[in-house]
Amino acid sequence: MLRDFHTKLLPAIRIHSWGGFGSQLFACIVARRLSVRFPRRSIHLIFHSAGVTSRNIEVPEELLCKFKVTFRNDFTSSRIADQYSTKAENQNSFWKLAIEFLEKLGLLVRLNFESEFTRIHSHTLAVRGHYSMIELDSAELNWLETSLEIPVLRNHFTDLGEDLTIHFRLGDLRTLTTKSHIPVNRMAAVANAILEVKEVKMFSDSPPQEVEHFLGNTFKVKSLAIFNIDSLQTIRYCTQSKYFIGTNSKISLWITILRSSAGIGLRSWLPEEMSHHLNHNLPIKKQKSEVEFY
Repeated sequence: MLRDFHTKLLPAIRIHSWGGFGSQLFACIVARRLSVRFPRRSIHLIFHSAGVTSRNIEVPEELLCKFKVTFRNDFTSSRIADQYSTKAENQNSFWKLAIEFLEKLGLLVRLNFESEFTRIHSHTLAVRGHYSMIELDSAELNWLETSLEIPVLRNHFTDLGEDLTIHFRLGDLRTLTTKSHIPVNRMAAVANAILEVKEVKMFSDSPPQEVEHFLGNTFKVKSLAIFNIDSLQTIRYCTQSKYFIGTNSKISLWITILRSSAGIGLRSWLPEEMSHHLNHNLPIKKQKSEVEFY
């Protein structure tokens, strides 16, 4: 009873999250880790819609049920932002000084890498960052897999056959100037080289007809089926195939992490641009299944 009273008096640790499903999963891992480290503090997850494109909360309730959750619809289009650029610049200058002051006091912590967890103390009030360079442990991965209701790979391995799944992040990458999709010929070269594959299932965030037109005739496989389903279902399907090819997306990264940590001989390919991410999240010494970079 006394502990519950003290917990109510202590301020929550606010964890801010930007981005889609993959980024939100990293924020949930941070929330879980801090709830274990500071059991007398409540955790407040704040999901922002702001970014290059507008985002919504995509993670299921099972990952959020132990935390307070707020959604901030703060996305602003470039057209609207331009109208208030001078005002925003003045506000940003003030906010930058305020942020630096809060960081010096340890009340606000920037968290992107594993080493930065040491900056979080019992008096920290808020955490900001992309959190994507943290090292994941087996307990966190088990919690994630259970919460996402991903079948245990070991029990399904005998039914995998020779199927290959591909996660092809396309969507807004075709038009963004700061990011781009992985060239199709690189991805197709890996798929075409796996001769024993009977069927290829491709999962994308774009409509199948659009993806098929974009791919052209680069894939020489016998059967190629393209699906446009949500991120969670994509993860569930792709973690169970014998072969997997990912692209430059946190969804592809999470799929590879879950496959690699299963340790049952699954083969996965990621773009070489994603190697530093994977090695931060799951160091080579902890990778149990084969991962190659193309």
